[in-house]
Amino acid sequence: MTGPRVTFLSFAAITIAVSDLEAAVAAWRDQLGWSPGAVSAGRAAFPLDGAVIELVPAAAGQPPGVAAVAVTVDDPVAAAGVIRSGGVHADLTADGAVVLPGRELNGVALSLRRPAAALPRTSPGPFTRINHVVVAVDDDDAAQRTWTRAFGAWPAHSVGGREHAHHVPVGAAWFGLTAAGTDAGALRRFLDRRGEGVYALGLIAGDQGRTLDRLRRNGARLIAGAGQTFIHPASTHGVLIEVMAEWRTAAPPARLPAGS
Repeated sequence: MTGPRVTFLSFAAITIAVSDLEAAVAAWRDQLGWSPGAVSAGRAAFPLDGAVIELVPAAAGQPPGVAAVAVTVDDPVAAAGVIRSGGVHADLTADGAVVLPGRELNGVALSLRRPAAALPRTSPGPFTRINHVVVAVDDDDAAQRTWTRAFGAWPAHSVGGREHAHHVPVGAAWFGLTAAGTDAGALRRFLDRRGEGVYALGLIAGDQGRTLDRLRRNGARLIAGAGQTFIHPASTHGVLIEVMAEWRTAAPPARLPAGS
């Protein structure tokens, strides 16, 4: 690839807005079997290997779901230069991060930050790391052009033995930009209801079988099919989560389930 490009190293944080923080924390603890590492009046943090998922109270009128995503890059200042050279708005914060509003990136409010050495390298919960973030978009090719304008052209991401131009690499993980998948109806309903934005997360379970058994015993609402199992947004208070085994690190969702 030629030309400047921003390379994402890893996912650092995913912030999920919930309508009732106390109820959401209780559901993640009791149904998902995942206790937060820290809880305050305005935030609950669930640690992963080198990353964190944060639950925060939704603002007035804000629907539940993923509100922001943070990734790491080597040099945020240089990244801001690349982004701005593509005519995309980006702000540098006082702590040295780069912030892009959702209107610039198909509904994904994205921040770019340096890797934080202080983050834990092991997860005390059932999940070890973020494998992928699925972004629902109105048009695959238009979304690819938007992200290319912001970050430069990226190499096709090799996933499941195929190369996917609409999969944006994030280290060993990825963003998936999709207008349909193989269940266009479910994704279309999300787009009609919410507009473009993060539709689903893929999380690696340290022991997938044991995690799924525990989820069932705890009464979590699951969606299974085509060799995949998802936790319904009703049990997570806002986001569809695929429960994955580590050997499927590079495999994209074969379908996005109906009823989500």
